[in-house]
Amino acid sequence: MKKYSVLLIDDEEIILDTLGNDLKDNGYNVFTCNSGETGIDLFKQHSPDLVLVDLLMPGIGGIDVAKAVIEFKPDVKVIVLTGYGTLDSAIEALRLGVSDFLIKPCDRKVLSRKISKHLEDDNSWKFKTALDKAICKLGDYKLTARELEICKMLLIGKTREEISATLFISKNTVDTHVKNIYKKLKVCSFSKLLEKLLDGSPPLADLL
Repeated sequence: MKKYSVLLIDDEEIILDTLGNDLKDNGYNVFTCNSGETGIDLFKQHSPDLVLVDLLMPGIGGIDVAKAVIEFKPDVKVIVLTGYGTLDSAIEALRLGVSDFLIKPCDRKVLSRKISKHLEDDNSWKFKTALDKAICKLGDYKLTARELEICKMLLIGKTREEISATLFISKNTVDTHVKNIYKKLKVCSFSKLLEKLLDGSPPLADLL
């Protein structure tokens, strides 16, 4: 059985210690560092199977790290850790093609499950990117065609004003559709919508 390698990049030492030890306990080869610059160097040196990177760090942040490692090794799995206040950057990360993202503070068991799915269970994790997964899971909810269209546009980073202009509808109409989307998914904010779409297992239909 292959022993996978994981690169953990975070400027908080406590996260490097706790998550690093968790990953080692789960049988992974683990490389850790506290800066994006060092992380990119370590990636090029060791070519790990998965990169776990904090979005906001001094110097080179998670977005630039994701760009660099995906360009160097397009099939690498990248999981981004982000705070609630950095959702715009999280959307940018989704558009780059990262595999997944998790909102901090994150549950260590959830993170462990995500890593295991991405590395060890390819038959049940059939999404190339986190954005693919989020869009696919929209099919689990009874959204109208218009709601589905608007939700997809939100996921790729379009503002409500841009959606209004693209679809030739008023911003108030867009706002109403977004409220209905939140109601159907039983969430109260865009961050919660992202969490719901990106966490857990893929839709049952995708496994059949």
